[in-house]
Amino acid sequence: MLLSCTQRNSETTYFYDTYTSDNTLFARNKLIIKTLAIDKLESRVIIEGQPGKYWIYEEFSEKYVENKGIYRRFEDSYNLFYRFDSVGTSLHINYLDKSSFFFNNIVFSDKKTYNIKGSKYKIYAYSEYEGSGGIVSYYLDKFGFIAYDLNNGNYLLCNRMSEYNEKIDNETLRIVNDSLIRDKCFFSIYRFSEKNPCLPAMPSNIFR
Repeated sequence: MLLSCTQRNSETTYFYDTYTSDNTLFARNKLIIKTLAIDKLESRVIIEGQPGKYWIYEEFSEKYVENKGIYRRFEDSYNLFYRFDSVGTSLHINYLDKSSFFFNNIVFSDKKTYNIKGSKYKIYAYSEYEGSGGIVSYYLDKFGFIAYDLNNGNYLLCNRMSEYNEKIDNETLRIVNDSLIRDKCFFSIYRFSEKNPCLPAMPSNIFR
């Protein structure tokens, strides 16, 4: 999440609801992400909830570097997790074996820009997997992750946040979300209901 200088030391909460592959609301607030702004580019992040079978809790520091990617701090050092350049490239994170929410392999699979109300909103898609399990995550530039395809026929969608964000308000966030979930050539959830040859290539072992 990227926050302005005026929002330092402020906390924002992001709420994620679960939807089925036909875009029907299944459950509210299944995942909650809280961010505490440390400075303009760095935040403390807490992730908690039960998006699947198990309750998860993760806490870490995160740094946004424009045109490069998202860095997260584990084991006393910052490491690149999500690239903003070179679609198709992958990263392997060796030390996440015990994490309940992150996967060891992250592929930058695609990106898309939507024009809404005269502004451009860029979304990056990532295939995250380990063994036979995985998710597809969608990051809205300078905002945060707005959707997770859970690889089980359901997806998480961030519909609202607790505080004002200079990049986007709740109304515009919902319009961006609607553009994403209706995009059958970009949003991976549609592989469960119909064939979409225009979807980007993703690691085959994250599919059921």
